[in-house]
Amino acid sequence: MKRKNKSSEYLRRETIILGEVSFNFTTPSPDCHFSIVKGFEIRFEPHLDKIYASHSTISVIHLESKRKDTVLIVLPKMDHKKSITYGFNLDYLQFPTHTVKITADGKIDQMFFQLVDTQMRGDINVPIYNPDINYGISLFQDLFKDRYEALSFYPPNVDIGPINFSQIPQNSGIPKPYTGGISSSACAKLIGYYQKEEKSTNGWKSVSMRFGKLCEPLIIALYLSAHPDYKFKEIGWITKQQDGAQPDGVIFDTSTKITFGLEMKSSKFNCRFEGSFIVQCMWEMYVGDYPYIDLVRFCEKQVKMGELWTTIPECKEIRIMRNPEKEAELLQLCKKSSKDILNTKPYNDFRAYLDNLAENANQDAKDVPIQEDILQQIREYKSQLLSFMEAELCTIHPVIDRIEKRQARMFALFQEENKEEFRKEACDQLRDYSEILKSSF
Repeated sequence: MKRKNKSSEYLRRETIILGEVSFNFTTPSPDCHFSIVKGFEIRFEPHLDKIYASHSTISVIHLESKRKDTVLIVLPKMDHKKSITYGFNLDYLQFPTHTVKITADGKIDQMFFQLVDTQMRGDINVPIYNPDINYGISLFQDLFKDRYEALSFYPPNVDIGPINFSQIPQNSGIPKPYTGGISSSACAKLIGYYQKEEKSTNGWKSVSMRFGKLCEPLIIALYLSAHPDYKFKEIGWITKQQDGAQPDGVIFDTSTKITFGLEMKSSKFNCRFEGSFIVQCMWEMYVGDYPYIDLVRFCEKQVKMGELWTTIPECKEIRIMRNPEKEAELLQLCKKSSKDILNTKPYNDFRAYLDNLAENANQDAKDVPIQEDILQQIREYKSQLLSFMEAELCTIHPVIDRIEKRQARMFALFQEENKEEFRKEACDQLRDYSEILKSSF
């Protein structure tokens, strides 16, 4: 079948609204329809031909703000991709932004992706939904080659035998098994941290939580650049008896042949270690049987220099050694923990011990060199990837295409109170509308 000229293709658009978000399927296929089964699992019926899939898109619009920050080509033409096969006739193609399932006759059956809110302003109650980008199968393969081992996409809706949760990527949408034990994320609360934590989170508190997730690729890149003998491996949910943990990664030191854990923490305010970080590392060493864990802290502070604000990144690392005696004490405290005894002497003493370790870590931590070129490559890769996807979102008329893409930018600029850029875009929009009106007569 001869490929059509994209500017003359007839495109259809279907929309499904889920809560505050509109999902839009734009395609030249004359008969394919889409549905959303659960989460962000898209199904195509009848199956989408590859010739159409390379020009079909899924776009996501936040209805209240009219922001459209995510456009995904169903079958993009890019070098960064990974073929995966599970069992008989279960073939998947994984891209940095999403994964598609390929049927036996070479058509697209399903599409899987995750959205993350990347809004970094707590004073604006408008989410910015971007696809969760997998740097492990894309940019990091270029930067670190065989020093980065990524986990493959795992289908959430197919029974293909016993599941090894340690081999399932984090944030995959597949719920971790509950065994009745204790997790690394719970142990800090069990020994008395966060007793005064607010039940609701304000805008800036939510930003801080999102910031940690978005900074993980930056931390990994800086850490691996600082340690050329290290190899990084992604890891999922690991267990020991009934207890579980999910470290941010596993490191293999090629010089010593030792495998150990990696835990990463981020902040927009300071680059200090805390006792609650230390206890999480202790628990991960217990569950994963690691001799030690490297704890890395990253910060991007806003500093005013003259009349301008600038961002100053900082990164530090400290090695937490395993202590069997304190580990046994931690286990006992977690197992008998209750709200009424969190401020008794055993718990107060243990928190004091952890806080003292954190204070020593703040004094002894090593600086991880900030390589601006590495950070810039990661940011530019994301920007180029999203721009590449949106470039394929077109309508039947090139001017209408420009108007549609510009409209989302205008909504964003208005909400961010960027008056100068908004006026410029609004004037360009009026000129394009005038061009459409002139051509109509």
